[in-house]
Amino acid sequence: KLDNYGVNECGGVCGAPPGVTLTSEPCKLHISATLRIGAYAIALTIEDFSPSDPGTAMSQVPLQFLVNVSSTSGPCLFRPELASPSPEHEKCITIQPGAQFQATLRAKQSSAYNRITDFELTQPVGMSRTDLTRFERNGASFADTVVTWTPTAEQHGQHILCFQAVDSARQTSTQRCVTLLAYASPPEIVAGTATPGLQSSSRTAPHYFGLFSV
Repeated sequence: KLDNYGVNECGGVCGAPPGVTLTSEPCKLHISATLRIGAYAIALTIEDFSPSDPGTAMSQVPLQFLVNVSSTSGPCLFRPELASPSPEHEKCITIQPGAQFQATLRAKQSSAYNRITDFELTQPVGMSRTDLTRFERNGASFADTVVTWTPTAEQHGQHILCFQAVDSARQTSTQRCVTLLAYASPPEIVAGTATPGLQSSSRTAPHYFGLFSV
């Protein structure tokens, strides 16, 4: 529901801005393109109810966010795209003790109207990044930034790096996230060992064996 019950629920952003409506069946928030340029606060409360008592909420979760209405001459369908050599989504990267992690994040401009302006990051403490570098290749426009991180001994363990590109119309690319394992070493194959279940003489797998991975 849209919050409208005073300071205890929504503070100074109660109710809906002009042109914003919330339907119940299906539950969808509709934002009209007639809003003036600027930022608009939306305050919602997500509730669930028991079939035996539909009038009393079992739980309530607040949700607030900003809607930014901007001016652009380009179509909304043209969003920036992440490109190689950006790390692939859900990749796991090990960083051995004392080693430095470095990766190039690259985005392709999908419209002549909108330039790549930034990369939004969720990153470990201590990670640095370079300023954007723009270049042209085969008629397409790209932007790069390089992230660098040397984890400390206290940062051993799992960390998350998420990134997405943003263009001048505030449109974003899809988000990718990778796992960084600090102070970890990749697994090693022990010499002389055989795959479980294989015949030691031939090293061939029965027909019912599938693909194994570690």
